[in-house]
Amino acid sequence: MRTPARLMLSLLLSAGFSLGLAPTAAFADTSDFTFDSFDAEYTLSREADGTATLQVVETIVARFPDFDQNRDIIRAIPDDYDGVPLNTSVSGVTDQNGDPVFFETVTSGGFVELALGTDDFVRGVQTYVITYTQQNVVRSFDDTASDEFYWDVNGTGWQQPFGRVSATVTLAPGVAEALTGNAACYVGFFGDDEQCAIETDGATFTASSTDLEPGETVTVAIGFEPGTFLTPEPTPGGGSLSGGSFGGGFSGRGGSGGGGGGR
Repeated sequence: MRTPARLMLSLLLSAGFSLGLAPTAAFADTSDFTFDSFDAEYTLSREADGTATLQVVETIVARFPDFDQNRDIIRAIPDDYDGVPLNTSVSGVTDQNGDPVFFETVTSGGFVELALGTDDFVRGVQTYVITYTQQNVVRSFDDTASDEFYWDVNGTGWQQPFGRVSATVTLAPGVAEALTGNAACYVGFFGDDEQCAIETDGATFTASSTDLEPGETVTVAIGFEPGTFLTPEPTPGGGSLSGGSFGGGFSGRGGSGGGGGGR
């Protein structure tokens, strides 16, 4: 089990990643690894009162050096969207075989921060499967006259490159009927407008990109008829979004995403 001092040290380091701060020299080596992939599976549903609920399964594959440098990773999941609480609830973390991975959770600064693993060092390829749910994940935008699921996948808060980032969004029964037909994918640093391919069979959307640099994210956007979801009003100053994604979207401007780093 991780010691309290180790956990606090890890979370301070994570906060630096989330805010885009450079790590101090003492900790620079723990960021020196890569991610083979970040694959997110989302199921978007609508509760009886119209609240948008998202079930998330993230499969993150990290590649650490073959010596004692890292004790797993920290995953920082945003817990608000434009100042609206996402009510993040983490179900669990496993490895590629379905065996539990120990983790500790701290909610701080609008993030649910998961410190994964124990004080033991890890080497080589490590897989983390993180399962959680969030609410209030859809926004309403006047400039596009639609409700939008506008979502960062891996987020911009990582100092490591990703070989692949993918998203699969499955719509629960009754939600697909409200689609407007608008969907988009963006990739890059915060504010970039480079588009990536997004495909759909009517109820499931898939998007991916390869060879992402540190700080780059994949962002997906799916449009629904206005009023499809209950969309709480953003808190003034609570977020960075000023408009919808269609006809002028950007990467790194959606909900969730976040980041993390080594520990």
